[in-house]
Order: sequence, then C-alpha cells, then structure tokens
Amino acid sequence: MKVNDIRLEDLGNISIEKVGQINSFKKSKLNRFGIHSVLDLIFHFPKSYKDRTKLSLIKEVQDKEDAFIVAKILEKHVIETKKQIEIHVRDHSGRLIIKFFNNSSFIRKIFKRNTYVQIYGRVYLRKNKKFMIHPEYKILSSLKDLTISDSLTPIYPNIDGISQNTIHTMIRKCMVLFNQCVVKELIPKPFNTKFIGFKKAIKIIHQPNSRVSTIDLKKYQHPAQKRLIFEELLAFQLSFMKIRKKNNSLKAIPLIVKESTKRKIIRSLPYSLTDSQKNAIREIELDLSKSTPMMRLLCGDVGTGKTIVALFSSLCAISNGKQVALMTPTTILAKQHADFFKRMFHPIGKKVIQLSKSNDKKYYLSQLDQIKSGEVSMIVGTHSIFQKKIDFCSLSLVIIDEQHRFGVDQRSKLLRKGRTQDGIYAHQLIMTATPIPRTLSMKIHANLDVSFINEYPFEKKVPAKTVIISNLRRDELIQRIKKYSKKNKTKIYWICTIVNSSNNLNVVSLMDINRKLKVSFSTMQIGLIHGKMSVKDKKKIISDFRKNRIQILVATTIVEVGIDIPDVNIIVIENPERLGLSQLHQLRGRIGRNGDQESFCILLYPPLITKVAQSRLRVFKNSFDGFQISEKDLLMRGPGENLGVKQTGYPIFRIADLKRDFQVLYQVRNLAERIIFSREDNSEQIMKRWIFHKTDTNSQKNK
Repeated sequence: MKVNDIRLEDLGNISIEKVGQINSFKKSKLNRFGIHSVLDLIFHFPKSYKDRTKLSLIKEVQDKEDAFIVAKILEKHVIETKKQIEIHVRDHSGRLIIKFFNNSSFIRKIFKRNTYVQIYGRVYLRKNKKFMIHPEYKILSSLKDLTISDSLTPIYPNIDGISQNTIHTMIRKCMVLFNQCVVKELIPKPFNTKFIGFKKAIKIIHQPNSRVSTIDLKKYQHPAQKRLIFEELLAFQLSFMKIRKKNNSLKAIPLIVKESTKRKIIRSLPYSLTDSQKNAIREIELDLSKSTPMMRLLCGDVGTGKTIVALFSSLCAISNGKQVALMTPTTILAKQHADFFKRMFHPIGKKVIQLSKSNDKKYYLSQLDQIKSGEVSMIVGTHSIFQKKIDFCSLSLVIIDEQHRFGVDQRSKLLRKGRTQDGIYAHQLIMTATPIPRTLSMKIHANLDVSFINEYPFEKKVPAKTVIISNLRRDELIQRIKKYSKKNKTKIYWICTIVNSSNNLNVVSLMDINRKLKVSFSTMQIGLIHGKMSVKDKKKIISDFRKNRIQILVATTIVEVGIDIPDVNIIVIENPERLGLSQLHQLRGRIGRNGDQESFCILLYPPLITKVAQSRLRVFKNSFDGFQISEKDLLMRGPGENLGVKQTGYPIFRIADLKRDFQVLYQVRNLAERIIFSREDNSEQIMKRWIFHKTDTNSQKNK
C-alpha cells in the first residue's frame, strides 16, 4: 500500500503490536481497555494536560492551581507521629512546602539542603502557607539541568499496568502513521465551516504546542475538542436514529385489546387510574395496534404506578392469545411482579409464571414446556429468560423493567426471542423509575418514543421527612429509633453501600452495621440481604420481612428497585454521598408507601465530605419531585447515573461528556435528521469512525 493510499479506517487493521514492544501482559491490559489497533490509540484522548513549557513563581501561583516551579531546598522536617516529611523550598519570590506522606529513607536522602529541584503539581494555600503534596520532582545538579518542554504534556486515562510513558511512546508512533493518512471530512457543508479540520484537531489534542491554551484544553473549550465532540455526538444521534428508521421497516402483529376484558381488569383495581396513567396507556395501545414494533420508554417517578400501565400493555397481548415476557434486574422484583400479575390475570384465566433456574429442575423443565406450548401467557424473570433453551410459542410483547440495569446486548437478545421465521418482531416497552429530564430524554432516546407518568395514584398525606446528620451521632440516632419503633411498631431499612469493610475506603460496611444493630436492638429481629446471597436466601429474607418476622432489614442498595412493603416507615442510609440523587430518591421511595403514616429518611454522612457532596444532599432533602431532582443532579453530577450510561450500553464516549456537552445534543439533532433523510447520507461513515470500529476490533478479538 502506498503512503498516500492510507485511509484513517485502515489504521483499524494495524495491531498495537506494530507500534511498540508490547508483551502479552501489556497487550491484554490494553485490550481490556478497548484498545486493539492503531486507530483505537488515535481515539484514546487525553483527560487533561500538564504545562511544563514555562516556569511559575511561587508568589504568583493561586490556590488549587497546577504549577511548574524551580526552587532551592532550604530545610526538611520529619514528622514521625504522622510518618510525614516536609521539604521547605523557595525561589526569589516566596516559599513553598513539599509534603510526602510515606517518610521514605530515599526521599530523606535525595532532598539535600541548598540543592535545586524542579517540581510540578497542584499548589494549595492553607493559613497563608503554600504547599504541594507528592508532586513530580527532579533533583538538579545545577540549573543547567532544568528541563523545559516545548509542548504541553497530555495526561491519558489510567490503564492498569500501563505507564503514561508507554502510552506517550505508542501514541507518538501512531501519530506518524496518522500524519500520512488521507482523512475525509464527514461533517457536511455548511455545518463544517465553523469547525477546524478533523486531522488538525487530532494533532492539536495529542501534540499541543506551547501556544495552545492549557485552560481551554482542561475545560474542553478548545476548537479542536469542540470539533471532535460535535462529531462524536452526531454519531451517537445518528446511531439511535438509524435504529428507529430500521424499526419502522420491521413488521409486528397488531395487538388490539378487547374492551370487555379491559373493563373487567379496571374494576379490580384498588384505585382509579390517574390522568397520566390513562394517557400512557392510550399511547401504548395506539403503538401496539400498528403493524410495526412498538419501541417505547415509560418514564415515571417512584410510586406513580408504572406496573399498572404494564398490566394494561400486557392485556393487549394476552387477550389476543399472545405471550408477554417481563424482564427485571433482580429475582426479588421478579417475584413481586409475578405475584401481582398472577393476582390480576387469574380472573380472566391467564397463567403467569416466574421463571427461575433456582427452582426444582423438574419443575423448571416443565415451565419450559409450558412456555413452548403456549400454556403460559406471561413469563416473568431476570436475564435468564433470554437463554437459548427457552423457546417461546408466540412472544409478542417484551417489557423490560428498570432498563438502566440492563445492557443493550441483553435487551437485544430478548427481542430476538420474539422474532418468527416470517420476520415478525415483538413489541417493546421499557420502564424506568430513574427520572430523566424530559428535555434531555428526547435527545438521548432518539430511537424511542417516550411516555411520562407524573401523577401519584394517591396523594401522600405525610411525605417522608428527610434528615441529614453526621454518623458520629449514630448511637444517639439508634436510641431515638428504638424509642420511636417501640411506640409505633414500624419496620426499618438500614442501607450500606459496601458489604465488607475495606482498608482503602472510609465507608461503613453492611457486616459492621449488622453486628452493631444486633447488640443495640436486642428485642427486634434483624435480617441481612445483599447481592451475593443465593436467590433462595434472598426470597426468604424478603418474605420474613414482609410477614414481620424481621423488623430491621440491613441491606445494600439491592432494595432500591421496586420493593413494595407498605409498613416500612424508616430508612437509614449510610454514606449517602457515595450515591447519586436519583438513587437516593429511589431508596426514599421504599418507605411510607401506604400514604397516611409518618415516615423518615435519615442520611448518615461521614465527618469529612466535600462541599459539593453537602450541596447535593441538601438538594435531595428539600425536593420530593424525582424530575426536579434529576434536573438538578444533571447540572451538579452529570447524567451518567440518571441515564445509566455505562449500564445501558450507550456509547462510553471517547471525548464527549453528556454533563458538559448536553447542549451540543440540541445542535446535532437537527443535523442528524438532515443527514438521515438526505440523498447524500454519510451516516454509516460517521458512525463507523466513532462507534463501530471499536465494535469491529472487539469482535475480531473474540473470534
């Protein structure tokens, strides 16, 4: 191949072994990070930059500012009680302290008085003293040994077992090949006129010279970054629109509910449908009546009655003699759903089962036979219901609860289960209680129609009171809860974010709390539940808690999803700063579900948490609207948690960030629509550049 014939795409066929001495250990580490080819390395963008192109004066450096400094060592102090070494240095403008917390003999030996040292790190200002903690350093024999770079130094995302120097060396070699490539501009005119070229943008990001603004790069405001962010988000939107366009060409069986059956179910409901439930049901029934597969997201806050909407959606299928599959993230939620649907569909003679491999093998095999024969109308289970051995008779509707807990691959497998030999596909309803801001959901879920439920079936007379207190007052809290529970006979959730204690984390563990509560609440029965327990044990614990054989349930966040036990009115959450606001909102939704009793959500935070964490907890305390919480969390934390970016299988972006760049989604949406419906549709090229080449290399690896 001639040099001038090399295209950017061809770099995806060149292995990383061609650009460095990489042993099998390093190769496996890079592969696990999704780096298989030269093209993957080109798209491995820096997360920040170091500026070693100019020296800073100690006097001029501000608090929390990165600085490159040369100074003379004045003295050193060893603080034995803290195992700490302090090196005092100065330049002609001021003094600074270098702190090391390992008290190593090597540090004590090389930092000699009246010697010069070059240091790079973040400067902190406390009590009018400036200091650095564990900076990068180089001891200078003389000032002639000072090393000043002529370009900014990229800092790449950490890869376990791979040093920054190794990544820099590999990417330098990759850039030699990249500079020889013919690179096509994919953003169409006139939209591309406001951007710098793709090739130039890549060069600036990997090899910025000293004239490039470090501030702009760190804030992702440099024109080179803006260019690549725009194109990546464009690829993201195009991929979803392509799915939607393809879906519109597929065929499905129209499902029209029998009104007499529907009225029978309505009469059995414990409450009247809300207006937003009625509207969501109408939208779903309209979708199901069409000969193209429904793809709809049902988004509703905790307690708004999404399960009832799923009930009427299922009715459309089973009243036409078709099957429904409901997939949940946990066996606990699967059992709860199965019990509910059994109760609701029993009067109309439709059979519902919970499919679980933990059942007796003979019983499990008989369930498979019933599914295959069509004897069962509705199948409820976890991800196990998309296994190859499960053969549906007439699967026409797939419902996925808590969609952010499943990857795209898992959802796709279940959908393929509903495909017949004639090319008929199942309808799809995705439900989430993770409140997604309406404005953002329309941009993110470009491949889905969205229904919102924003009313409650009953008005909570006494909303849960949220209290934020230091965990230093835990003993005081325990005494108050003992007194309250003795008088009011309430059940309690006690939530921990980790199961076992860790030396690396200052976090309260589930096992530690379980031991403490057993001593403190000697007259109450305490149960323990977490994800590592067997399905059988988890079912028994939840059953005992529901039947009041257990009064305090010590749990991980496993109980956040869909557990409905009405007489639990206290939830204590340890280390709430480790959870997102939407996750906290879900947990708070587990209490006070009977609507007329006082309930309490108590957040126990450690003494040292950041101001941002404190601010987020105050936002949570003062708001009970999941969508408002989600909007605020979007601004403060970003949508990763709200949208389940990693869990859902949405692209884990290379340079874009939904928190920082979500306004760009508004710009790319219009362009994406124009590209999809234009004669010169180059969407495949844009998606291949940003999304599919990674998939291709991964699939090659797995062959």
